[in-house]
Amino acid sequence: MSIEVKQISLDKFEQRQLDFRSSDFMQSAAFARTQLSMGSYVGLEAVEISDGDRLIGQSIITYRPHMKFFKKACIYQGPLMDYSDLPLVKAVISAIECYVKKKAQILEFHSSIENLIYNDKLEVEEEKNKDLFDMICELGFNRTIDRTGSGSIDQIFVKRLDKFTDAEDIYKSFYSSLRGSIKKYRDSHIRIKELSMDELPEFYDILEKTSERKNFFIQPLEYFETIKAEFGEDAKFLKAYIDCEEYTKYLDDNIALFENRIAELSERGQSKKTKGLITDAKDQLGSYQKRKREFESLNITEPTVNLSSYLFMCYGNEVIFLFGGSYAEYMHLGGATMLNWEMIKYAHMNGYPRYNFYGTIETDQVVNSTGNYNFKRSFGGNLILLGGSFTKTLSPIVRFLDKIRK
Repeated sequence: MSIEVKQISLDKFEQRQLDFRSSDFMQSAAFARTQLSMGSYVGLEAVEISDGDRLIGQSIITYRPHMKFFKKACIYQGPLMDYSDLPLVKAVISAIECYVKKKAQILEFHSSIENLIYNDKLEVEEEKNKDLFDMICELGFNRTIDRTGSGSIDQIFVKRLDKFTDAEDIYKSFYSSLRGSIKKYRDSHIRIKELSMDELPEFYDILEKTSERKNFFIQPLEYFETIKAEFGEDAKFLKAYIDCEEYTKYLDDNIALFENRIAELSERGQSKKTKGLITDAKDQLGSYQKRKREFESLNITEPTVNLSSYLFMCYGNEVIFLFGGSYAEYMHLGGATMLNWEMIKYAHMNGYPRYNFYGTIETDQVVNSTGNYNFKRSFGGNLILLGGSFTKTLSPIVRFLDKIRK
């Protein structure tokens, strides 16, 4: 076996990028062009990996500065190839190592390969690819896993859609609390709209406010405009908004309904059943009155108000709930919930077998029924731990300097 790694054009890379089971939007020509346009790295190239005339795989390799005079070669969610043949994977990694050694002093892979599958009780349901990860470590790579999502996305939440017949079937698989919330938000006139290129500032304003609240870094608006330009219809920017007039009318109608209901029941005899019905009606009335007071306290003067907005990436065999946020004051109105439900239906209707909620954290908060993981698990699915990052220092000098720095 004689593995060769050679540089190719992004156009040639693009022709085969979806031919691999491990295809990923981060290993796409469109994403590479996005990164190049933003000057995100000190270098970026596409390579193909072959054994004679046989194409084995391909990869986007990016180069980042390390310390002042050195470089790190990074492969995000790649290379694209068949990972079931361990001897072949070993040969490919060794070939890539030899290739980047001429240009970089460190090689780092960020893997999208699944390792542990958890059930909804956070018990390990299945372990996968242990031999693969052990083999990579035996080649001298140091493996790290980031469960916080601050450095890399190593923990995701995925719902399989290929076992469901239709949207109603999917809906029934949700937690009962989520089904109730979806009905409530739908009745509250929460609407969904896909944003055009010119409307992306609406998405970005929500993202910016969310990043300030949660203290995370975001790219400039131009980055997301480039993503839309490069990926086209595969990059969907959606927003959830509320029709204020319709929502107010909905609340007023229900307040009147239960006021009349209570008056009607009060005219009946005071049987135990009637008293129970009156109590239930008063509870419902109180709920709608409270919601109206809360909505009025927001002092909204516009006919519609944006609640949440997210970027969804439709690529390969999945739709990914990628990036975005919600205005803090409107989170209780369910914009994020309705956006996910809308795109789950879209994914199933368009033949995507997976809906990927992407980076998933705060599993420890599930005992309090709060947090990022708790929200996602209500849709049904599995928490998945990925392979993580594999790093190898290729230069003895850099290895020595890194030890001194530590």
